[in-house]
Amino acid sequence: MKKLLIISPKWEKFRHWPFHMSLLGPLTVAGLTPDGWDIEYMDENAEPLRLDATPDIVAISAMTAQAARGYEIADSFRARNIPVVMGGIHATLVPDEAVNHADSVVIGEAEGIWPTVLADYTIGALQPRYQRATRPDLSCSAGAFARRDLLPKTGYTKIPGGNRAVDTIQAGRGCGKNCEHCNVPAVLGVRFRPRPLNDVLAEIATTTSHFLFLTDDCLPTEPVHFANLFSALRGQNRRFLSVGALHLVNDLPYLKLLVDGGLRVLYLGFDRLDPTWRPVKARAAVDEPYHVDIKMHDVDFCRDFLNRPGIYLDAIKCIRDHGISIIATFAFGFDDDSPDIFERCIEFAVKSEVELADFAALTPYPKSPLAVRLARESRILTTNWRLYNGCHAVFRPKLMSPQQLEEGTLWAWDTFNREKPYFRRMIETFRAKDEPRG
Repeated sequence: MKKLLIISPKWEKFRHWPFHMSLLGPLTVAGLTPDGWDIEYMDENAEPLRLDATPDIVAISAMTAQAARGYEIADSFRARNIPVVMGGIHATLVPDEAVNHADSVVIGEAEGIWPTVLADYTIGALQPRYQRATRPDLSCSAGAFARRDLLPKTGYTKIPGGNRAVDTIQAGRGCGKNCEHCNVPAVLGVRFRPRPLNDVLAEIATTTSHFLFLTDDCLPTEPVHFANLFSALRGQNRRFLSVGALHLVNDLPYLKLLVDGGLRVLYLGFDRLDPTWRPVKARAAVDEPYHVDIKMHDVDFCRDFLNRPGIYLDAIKCIRDHGISIIATFAFGFDDDSPDIFERCIEFAVKSEVELADFAALTPYPKSPLAVRLARESRILTTNWRLYNGCHAVFRPKLMSPQQLEEGTLWAWDTFNREKPYFRRMIETFRAKDEPRG
């Protein structure tokens, strides 16, 4: 039986961030591997990597922040004549770079390609590149579920009972919002492609973690699909976190349905709000206290809600009153951000009483519209991928220096967590909340 080693390389995180959860991509590749292969998975973020391992072939999946370390690992195995296949977001976006460190590069999604890669390797015909001509069918059988059984026993944040605190899962792929600094559409498509509902439910049934992180970006924009999913989850006592948007308060029945199905934590981005701000509309009914038109687009952060925060604070309160904790995310370095943005964001985060807040320097990930624009304006400072993790200034902002961007981001982390450490906030956010507040 041939041996396949799948590796997720280490990447630098903020020193404040004590939380470790599994990544979905490498485990999905393992699930797509045909029978007859002995699979080992090494997550360097959870345990030390054994570079002396002797598999027949190595597969490395890397995000941009992992790419430089991934190249080092690939070069080490190839120096011992062990072939390496690279895939994931970064290799998909810059295959001409990745191919310098790999025997083969998988561009795009692995479904429909990965078994062919292994078959070609077996007969000595491994190709330098593999790429589908069309988007893959996302339906699957139980054998194609992410192989969480391969996860290391230690290294991930766990609850007192011993189960992992959070595992990841997808209900679909693709996103049509086209935010300037995001490269998801370039990798996964410009429209949402749902997985079959029965497949998602069957995979959820195989998991034992305390929370499941729905990595989809489309919970607010695909209400039919997610309403069906969370309706089917009602009564199963599962807990979920996902990516949301404040305009969920426009549809309170949908918001309640999500809560009834187990949604307990939302990531909300406060750097992408509607540039066509409109005031609160008149009540349409007694049970509709307000209506907020909030979309997901890059805007003048200060103008659109820091100067007029009331409507946004109301929306945040509405979401929290439904029993959902909020992880607020703030990105700094947009063209309209001056050095006072850090203090103003902290004031807003404290006033809104969100449970957790993440602060990051805006990052022009490869092939994102932001990266293309900044390159055209000669504002990219480095392509050292280790620095592309939200901790560093990798481009020249318009209204502050790169040093101010880095120092301000770190100051925001320190200031928000001064009274209560981040780890304690995290425990409170992910506490067992079976009933909504109020």
